[in-house]
Amino acid sequence: MATAGEVAAWVQGVGSLLAVIAAVGVYAKQYQDKKADDLEQTCAFVQAIKHEISTVWNRHIGRIGTALTHVPDGKHLDGLVPITPNSLVTYSNASARVGHINDEALRTTIVSVYAMLRDYFSDLDLNNRLLANIEHFRNTYPGEDINQEMDRKRYAMVILARSMKKCHAQLQRDIPELMANIDAWLQRKQRPATTGGIMRFDLETFKTWAELALTCASFIALPVGGWWVYHNFSVEDTHEINPNISVTAEFKPYDDERRLLIVHVRPKNVGKVPIELDGGKNGDIEVQVKVIPSKMADGPINLDKLPVQYRVSNFVSRYQGGYIMEPGIDYEEVLTFVVPKDTTYLVNAEMAHFEVPDDEVDGSYVIKVD
Repeated sequence: MATAGEVAAWVQGVGSLLAVIAAVGVYAKQYQDKKADDLEQTCAFVQAIKHEISTVWNRHIGRIGTALTHVPDGKHLDGLVPITPNSLVTYSNASARVGHINDEALRTTIVSVYAMLRDYFSDLDLNNRLLANIEHFRNTYPGEDINQEMDRKRYAMVILARSMKKCHAQLQRDIPELMANIDAWLQRKQRPATTGGIMRFDLETFKTWAELALTCASFIALPVGGWWVYHNFSVEDTHEINPNISVTAEFKPYDDERRLLIVHVRPKNVGKVPIELDGGKNGDIEVQVKVIPSKMADGPINLDKLPVQYRVSNFVSRYQGGYIMEPGIDYEEVLTFVVPKDTTYLVNAEMAHFEVPDDEVDGSYVIKVD
């Protein structure tokens, strides 16, 4: 049968696993939602670009394109054009969004077309200002070389017209291609909506079930955890201190008639709460060495009636601050005695007064010193 600790460990492990699963589900859902939102914004931006270019270009074709294409070589565009570079507001206000388009060719085409449109509209605006300048010059210039100056200004406008016609021809090729590429890209991005919806549904369902399982595990863990606490403290007494002490001995040569008795005292804390030994009546260790007579009657020996040959009292009091024995700690203390050889000794170590005055644990060891 599983112990309380094993049951609680299983509940905690399952709860932790469910918590991780729920966290992964939430993160995946948030990540998918963020990707979907970003894609939605990017698609809206691309659609806005398409509408902006289409609107501006169609308006230009109707009012300006025909006039520009019919300008003879060596002539300039003689007419004011109602357009400015500021017409491209969508791209100008959100150009960074182009970087979110995951199609390098489409990104390059968009940037190229917009750069060309700006140059084109700037040239048209410059042509407007040059026309106004020529008209003002004609009315105000007092010199006799006015015709030569007028020809020089018109020649600059002829050069400008050539540039605009070349740009116009390039845009006539690039814009329809851009519109087709945008439509294809939007179709690719919007086509997996059903699959994405299924995926989002699965993630949402997974998240819901994970949260439900985590909640159920929490409700189960509460009574199990309470029972575990009760079991530990009331049944297994894990809140009680649980000291132990053991002793061993050995001997070494000292002189012809005596030996060096070496005693190893090992106090332990096998419980789950700390033990404090402050010395004396507040918790201490005493070591006794008794002699077992060589000529005793057969039968059990009353060890308590054996005379104490050597005694070390209040052993812990030698240490400033005493002992603080944390759970699982295992100390070893070594004491030495010079004793006669050819004698059997009983070595006893006792830990007393560690909780109340009557509390004690001890350990004994019998050794024959030759």
